[in-house]
Amino acid sequence: MGNRIWKFLAGVNLTLWLLWAAIALMLVGGLGVKANKAVFDPLNRMLLQDWLREWGAGNLDKTWWLLLLALVLFLLGINTACCILDRLAYHWNRRNSTGTRTFLVRVTPTLIHACFGIILAGHFASMCVGFRSRSMEFVSRPGETTHYTLPGGLEMAVGEPQCEFFPGPFAGSIRQCRADIVFGTGERRQIEIGRPLHSNGFQIYMMQAGSPGKTAPYVTPQFELLVKSDPGLGLIMACFFILILLTLFYYGAGKSHRMTTGAGTGEPPSDTRP
Repeated sequence: MGNRIWKFLAGVNLTLWLLWAAIALMLVGGLGVKANKAVFDPLNRMLLQDWLREWGAGNLDKTWWLLLLALVLFLLGINTACCILDRLAYHWNRRNSTGTRTFLVRVTPTLIHACFGIILAGHFASMCVGFRSRSMEFVSRPGETTHYTLPGGLEMAVGEPQCEFFPGPFAGSIRQCRADIVFGTGERRQIEIGRPLHSNGFQIYMMQAGSPGKTAPYVTPQFELLVKSDPGLGLIMACFFILILLTLFYYGAGKSHRMTTGAGTGEPPSDTRP
């Protein structure tokens, strides 16, 4: 019984059904987000569990697809993990007959898939753990320096925005704006539109508050600072680096292996495991 359950969880048929379900829900969700921007826009500035509590639970007629998509992706994660373990066990049991080099070449694609899965898990962790500032929680105002406190008691002084304006046909339109930020540790940094600042474990983004197109010519508006703490970023970057190394190894050692064996990837024709 246990073996049948394992084969079902690690089966490619389950993978295909879950992928089709995820694609269908994403298509439905794409239309739903456009039709209900007021409900989904806060998700860009809130942790997932906070958004579910404040917006998702009270609008199930609009957010049902997202909850169902989360369930499908969770099942797909279990299916992928089972496929990876099944594949690794298959080749591990044959390592003595195939040799270490062939074993490493054959398991590398599986390890690459595992890295992709961990990267996606890192993105999910960033959505659920850490910190995301709310709308207008941190603001850079013309003519003043404002003091804020970030999570963990870190002090942050945000200076007034300094803007450059276009000449000629677009005279008066904002070309670029920047602001000085001084942290309680004594560190002084500068942030610009389109150039996020990474410091003290936070990512800080500068964007114009309100409606950018309605600002009067040569007027410096208020700017909102979106502050994020991204605990999954380190995991994502580490796995991305490992993924590159595995890919280089696979194409380098795999090519050499194919030239030596003269038989494609060296996989036995009867091997139909995922």
